[in-house]
Amino acid sequence: MELRKELKDQFSAVGLVVLMLVLASQLLAMPYLWVSNMMWRWGSVIPFTVTQLVNGGIYMVASLAAVVSGCLLFKKRSEFLIPIKQSNKEFMVPAVFAGISLALLSNMVANIATISLNQVGVMPSYQQPIFGDGAFNIILTIITYTILPAIFEEAIFRGVLLQPLRKYGNMFAMIVSSLVFASCHGTLPQFITAFLTGMVLSLFVVRTGSLVTSMLIHLSYNTVAIISTLLSGSLFTSASDQSILVYLTMAMGAILICVGLIHLYRLRKKFGPIWWVPKQTTYAVTGKEAVKSAVSSIPFLAAMAIGGYTIVSSITMGLR
Repeated sequence: MELRKELKDQFSAVGLVVLMLVLASQLLAMPYLWVSNMMWRWGSVIPFTVTQLVNGGIYMVASLAAVVSGCLLFKKRSEFLIPIKQSNKEFMVPAVFAGISLALLSNMVANIATISLNQVGVMPSYQQPIFGDGAFNIILTIITYTILPAIFEEAIFRGVLLQPLRKYGNMFAMIVSSLVFASCHGTLPQFITAFLTGMVLSLFVVRTGSLVTSMLIHLSYNTVAIISTLLSGSLFTSASDQSILVYLTMAMGAILICVGLIHLYRLRKKFGPIWWVPKQTTYAVTGKEAVKSAVSSIPFLAAMAIGGYTIVSSITMGLR
């Protein structure tokens, strides 16, 4: 009974951190939306550069609010919740390549699921970055969609949320943090990709004991995605160009996956089975206990409900 109560409190803390992230984002965005609406009524718009700077600032402040709330709720030092010590380079370097490969494979699984949904008449919506004109705006977009998520999302989901749950079992912590991470991505394809990629990132954090590895994997994966999007919107505009882009993207992805799988083999050969996750001995949590604790936590259910509503909305909007 004590374990279930403690676990419920942990789920509540997880939910409150996510709710803080959502609430802070919405509150910080309200003044900007009000100004944007007033300018639209006056026949004007906020410059793209200002919009990107505001969005980046809101993202950083909301993320910091979530990190601080996590430190207070879990009553842990930031050094424990956000381990950024340098990990073993012999493991970290090949792990980054292997992680990118596994993340790309996760994206392929999501694409297959999307195609399957399309066959039955469901068209899930997508969220893609918008690039402005000029080099400065492009750089701002790249920073907003690659560097910031790699730092702050890893600090929140593989740091503040993953680390305190590890005493109940590493696999348990990996699944919960990855599920919450996926629920914060607004569409079904992104949910699938985020969950599988979250498991990969969590695995390497557990194996290396440092967020540096997952940050590098996250940054590299986002960079590949943003480059593909940038090329599709600027250099490849016609239908024939788009088909060329598809083949180039597939070729680039295949090369990265092959390189990553080679490094994955080297990791396994030198450090043993890569999928082996060290077990924690502090507590042993069964799946039944985890589910009961989760469904009895109102903050956790509220956080998951918000994410679930957004994802379901993205699906229903795509119904033919």
